[in-house]
Amino acid sequence: MRCWHSKIVKQAPQNFKYALPIQSPANGTIVDLAATNNPMTALRMFGEGIALQISGRQVFSPVNGKIIEFSPTCQRVRIKAKSGADVLLSFVDDVSPFMGANFYKDAQIDQTISKGNSLFRFDLNQLKTLNANIFLSVTITNADKLQCILPNPNGQKVMASVDNVMTLYI
Repeated sequence: MRCWHSKIVKQAPQNFKYALPIQSPANGTIVDLAATNNPMTALRMFGEGIALQISGRQVFSPVNGKIIEFSPTCQRVRIKAKSGADVLLSFVDDVSPFMGANFYKDAQIDQTISKGNSLFRFDLNQLKTLNANIFLSVTITNADKLQCILPNPNGQKVMASVDNVMTLYI
């Protein structure tokens, strides 16, 4: 159960100051956070947003901004968007046992990045030995500062750096 009022809506608001589209950071299929294997993610303890059942081998920046957190194992990347949104990309399951030799960073902490810049690459087949469904959550950790979030529909297939996964309304 959440401790706050959800910012997720089913349609765009009529009045807002700014709409920030969040590009898909990876190829995959959109799923609700509640459908993931991790109770902390499902309960939105890391923020509001969506999860991707990934099918690609690379993760890209979904926004223009600055990398403020980048775990050594690529498990988590946090980006402060130019709009002020705090975007967290995180593997839902603990995939750290596979991350040393099979993950390749293309960016670093404190780096200013643009939408579509590569963050890291990995061996998807190696990760699938851990779990058949690899989920990457795309959450907004400061969603309380937003008017609302309009996610794209569950089950929608998205291409990295081409399709949007959600729109933030400020």
